[in-house]
Amino acid sequence: MVYENAPELSLTLPSLELQEFTLEWETAKVDLSLYIGDSPDGLRLTFEYNTDLFDAATIERMSRHFETLLKAAVANPDERIGELSLGIMRARTAS
Repeated sequence: MVYENAPELSLTLPSLELQEFTLEWETAKVDLSLYIGDSPDGLRLTFEYNTDLFDAATIERMSRHFETLLKAAVANPDERIGELSLGIMRARTAS
């Protein structure tokens, strides 16, 4: 998980025009990464993942679970993270 909160910088030089661009990667650097950045509308989350290990549906489901976890953390700030709900059914083990 990476939180990117560096402010956007502008640079003015005589007779030179600079323009920001985003690099697009063809391969994931690691199996699964979550990049979080500030945007005018709030936080922007981007998953980068190895497509040999994950498909788009799995990542979408994971992002919904993460959203549920964040909402539960805000609603229950004193709760241990392992006790918060992900909004999924947990398998029960027979004892």
